[in-house]
Amino acid sequence: MARIEIDTKELNERGLEIQKSVKLFNDKLNELFLRVESVPDVTREWVGSSAIKYVNLAKVDKIKYYKLKDDLDIYGKFLCEVSESAETCVNRVRGMFDV
Repeated sequence: MARIEIDTKELNERGLEIQKSVKLFNDKLNELFLRVESVPDVTREWVGSSAIKYVNLAKVDKIKYYKLKDDLDIYGKFLCEVSESAETCVNRVRGMFDV
């Protein structure tokens, strides 16, 4: 018979760590893209068509970065859900043998 070992506590902790890191990552992304998008119009550090072109290219990349952030958050939540599901299943099986 196969033996499966899973540390549900560790799995849950890692999922929560990922979710916490995702929140920090989101804050940094917000800061970064606010800064980049303000260059040609607000701070005027770089003006002209090349600055506008750069900002438009950054906006295309912005979608990809936020997609990555969302995917990481989903993965963290998934780990927590798997942890909870496995813990429930293990406790149910243990309960069958405690009678």
